[in-house]
Amino acid sequence: MTTLLALALLSGDAHAASDEVYGVGLKIGTIALPGLYPAAFPKQIRQSDTTELQKVQTDVHLGLEGVYYLAAEHRVGAVATYAFGSGYGDRSAMLKYGYVNQMDFADLHLGGGVGVGRTRFKTDGKEDLRIPYYPLRVEAGPLVRLDWCAIQADAFVQYNLPWAHYYTAADGSEEDLGPGVYLMGGVELAFFLGEFAR
Repeated sequence: MTTLLALALLSGDAHAASDEVYGVGLKIGTIALPGLYPAAFPKQIRQSDTTELQKVQTDVHLGLEGVYYLAAEHRVGAVATYAFGSGYGDRSAMLKYGYVNQMDFADLHLGGGVGVGRTRFKTDGKEDLRIPYYPLRVEAGPLVRLDWCAIQADAFVQYNLPWAHYYTAADGSEEDLGPGVYLMGGVELAFFLGEFAR
């Protein structure tokens, strides 16, 4: 009898622990819109006859993301991302919130995030444009959860709000620049490991 009671208590503790839902995972994505990013360089670069800076057409971004469910429908998370392409590099970190609508097979995730980031465009010469910014994002997509893992696919829209432009021309001189347009849309796929029992 004592053994049965102990087993019952242990199974109850294990079930209580499984009520916590969390995970850590890798994600991969790309910018789909506009076809070339950014949508617009600052006016001084657009109108320059000597610039060799190019918009990026094919990019890949890789991220490490952690999520924790505050309740069945609410989760918070953090993600660090590195993106790269021809003459292009980007680093960012965001804090995120997501609303999860649970359905029979796959959940529907709707969320967003804010953070900090830094983009760089460069050429083989000395020309260089560095843009520190605040990313503002919304995202949505299906989320499939198993007991120990989850797969999430998202479409996202993000605006990188710059707070400065650091531009070095090909001759090594530095110039002040006006604003550009840093709106993007894209797709991401993430794979999480953790505790995702429904």
